[in-house]
Amino acid sequence: MDPNLQASGPAPYPSPHQSPHQFPPLPRPVQGGPVPTRPGAEQSGWAHSGPALSGHALSGPALSGHALVKRFGTTVALDGVSLTVTRGESVAIMGPSGSGKSTLLHCLAGIMRPDTGEVVLHAGDQGGTDQRVDTMSERARSHLRRSRFGFVFQFAQLLPELPAEENIALPLMLGGVARRTAVEQAQRWLAPLGLAGLQKRRPGELSGGQAQRVALARALVTEPSVVFADEPTGALDQATGEETMGLLVSATRRNGAALVVVTHDPQVARACDRTVEVRDGRLLATGDGPMAVPGGRR
Repeated sequence: MDPNLQASGPAPYPSPHQSPHQFPPLPRPVQGGPVPTRPGAEQSGWAHSGPALSGHALSGPALSGHALVKRFGTTVALDGVSLTVTRGESVAIMGPSGSGKSTLLHCLAGIMRPDTGEVVLHAGDQGGTDQRVDTMSERARSHLRRSRFGFVFQFAQLLPELPAEENIALPLMLGGVARRTAVEQAQRWLAPLGLAGLQKRRPGELSGGQAQRVALARALVTEPSVVFADEPTGALDQATGEETMGLLVSATRRNGAALVVVTHDPQVARACDRTVEVRDGRLLATGDGPMAVPGGRR
């Protein structure tokens, strides 16, 4: 695994009785009007929450892939897939094993290059110019993954020898930030994510949910433009998984980041603004909220 990706995973709320509507304030929230909630989200327990982003902050593309093709030998993993994710939007990518959904995430995240097609990280409000991720050198893509992208995995993948605060600070330190400054910035995420008082605990001293919260903080500490989550609730029980997804969607939205989630689980897809399905390397459908998938609802 890419050492630059040793930094991510999700987590539940501070209390098992705390709902997604009571999500604590995050550092430097973007102010604005109320966050629109997908119809039915309140009833399902998956509602977006927290200080809303302005309409401007939620508009415009964050990341786009166009006509992506990726082959492994004679196997076509991606066959001309195009997908755009806007700032503040959460998109679930569903599909059976081997459908190409993880390959799509890896190409969008700069972990691998597509054989043909384009991946563009849009400048947005940060100024500068759009960046072609697929044409970058490996060194440039590695820097991009540390500075502009955040990653959340099925398992927290924390470094066992580091306390929670240093695991959170790791992407900053890898980016050249002094340890003391990086840890101070990491500590800002402890209380908002229900980790107050746990900063000195090592992964072996944390519950699974607490470890996932640390991993989520690590994904967000650089204030990324896009967060990628690969089966983020796969190792959690149902209740913790629901809390984890609510937290993940809320935290990324409130910080103006796009969220791309790969999942088999219709429950996870319900948390997102939009769901796309990949089968045999092709994007079959897109829509607001969950699609008609086995076990899902319209």
